[in-house]
Amino acid sequence: MDRRFPFPLPNGWFMVAWADELGPGEVRPLRAFGEDLVLFRSEAGLARVLDAYCPHLGAHLGHGGKVLGDAIRCPFHGWTFDGTGRCTAVPYATRVPPGAKLRSWPVVERNRIVWVWRHAEGAPPAWEVPVIPEAESPEWSDFERHAWTIRSRSQEMGENAVDRAHFRYVHGTMNVPE
Repeated sequence: MDRRFPFPLPNGWFMVAWADELGPGEVRPLRAFGEDLVLFRSEAGLARVLDAYCPHLGAHLGHGGKVLGDAIRCPFHGWTFDGTGRCTAVPYATRVPPGAKLRSWPVVERNRIVWVWRHAEGAPPAWEVPVIPEAESPEWSDFERHAWTIRSRSQEMGENAVDRAHFRYVHGTMNVPE
């Protein structure tokens, strides 16, 4: 895909899950930004995202990892990582290796969505996801949920939307829309 779509990913907040799809103590493998990640919800209910592979022997925490409090335990050897990615326990060792850590991704849960901050240079979030009061209001209808796999970059989709000339020839409209 990188050869066909050379556009970079933008920096910003990205939806990675609907909030109600992940209950306390649940773990999901996640593929986002060309990376393998693990999404889990702590027993206290906080959504967390870490790099997926245990630094010990490379087990994918999204496949068999278990939540313990605010941490996730590796399915191979039981190494435990807290929500910040720091290894907090190696069950058969007297000390935790100082370099044992995973990248933790900034996560916010807002408007019934789990968002992850992605920045090309690893910079912290530059803005907050705005609160949309209607998202939580019983006076508004529920979200309609749809999922598509689109093999493109967001830049191309944005540029396509304002390219009026292609509508007649690609989408079969009678004329070029104004």
